[in-house]
Amino acid sequence: MLQLIAMFAPSFLAVYIHESISKKRLSRRQFAAFYCLFLLTINLIGYAAAIYLFKNSELQFTSQFFVKYTTLALILAVVLPVVIKILNINVKIKLVDVKNKKKS
Repeated sequence: MLQLIAMFAPSFLAVYIHESISKKRLSRRQFAAFYCLFLLTINLIGYAAAIYLFKNSELQFTSQFFVKYTTLALILAVVLPVVIKILNINVKIKLVDVKNKKKS
């Protein structure tokens, strides 16, 4: 039960923070996309940190490990939406359709 809480709850917080920062309501599809993005990113970074920083070769969710992992996941849940907002402000991507462009 602790493992499910530690894995799935921080992503809801990240989506809520992202929605608050962007100041617009997400559709169900956008919510699902951002939830999956945050779920994968937070857990990938969390498991990598657990293996390399906490030196756990076996990931067993004891109460002590639950506190460490959940704290790390909550920190990531706050930081990731802010990073996405900063990237949205500073990075612009322009796509050009090459098919319809005439050859000169």
